[in-house]
Amino acid sequence: MDALTKALKLSAQHAWVVFVVACLIVAAPDEIAGKIGVFTLREQISGVLWALMALSVLVSLRPVVDWLAKFDFRKALHRLKKKPRNEQERERLALLALKLKSLGPDEKVWIKYCLYHNTPSLSAPGSHRTADVLNSKGLVEAGTGHYLALPFLIPEPIWHYLLQHKGEFLDENEMHDARFAETLENFRKSLEPVVRG
Repeated sequence: MDALTKALKLSAQHAWVVFVVACLIVAAPDEIAGKIGVFTLREQISGVLWALMALSVLVSLRPVVDWLAKFDFRKALHRLKKKPRNEQERERLALLALKLKSLGPDEKVWIKYCLYHNTPSLSAPGSHRTADVLNSKGLVEAGTGHYLALPFLIPEPIWHYLLQHKGEFLDENEMHDARFAETLENFRKSLEPVVRG
């Protein structure tokens, strides 16, 4: 059985030689065929030559068939689908990073406050400039509630990104600085609606 398998593999590897030789004999012009002494042979065994060509093609195709039988089309299709998704995700993250870098001082303090207190939500009047800027950039979404104290929530994918890159927005010194904590609290109070008596 092993000998037969080896023979089949060997024949598959060299079948192209048989195919090329048979093609040359069949396709050679009569004058050249006569000079190299295959004209008569070609006339006698032309059917055999065509059969050899067909057989050599079939034998050569066997490794291809074996490869196709082992090939996992589901995994290949999954990889093809996954690649565009990965590219889209990279583009989305790159755009998000640009948006975050372009924030003004107040918008950055908003993000710092959320990270410092580990909360993706902060309330502000619906007309508050900082909340409006963040909302227009798609970095927060307005929830439901009283217009003067609307909860603005950082969407989950953006919040996840911020937590992963927390050190880029909130350094260790700020985390342990009492004055910085006071600055954040003053910022939160500035978001409260002004009540005129």
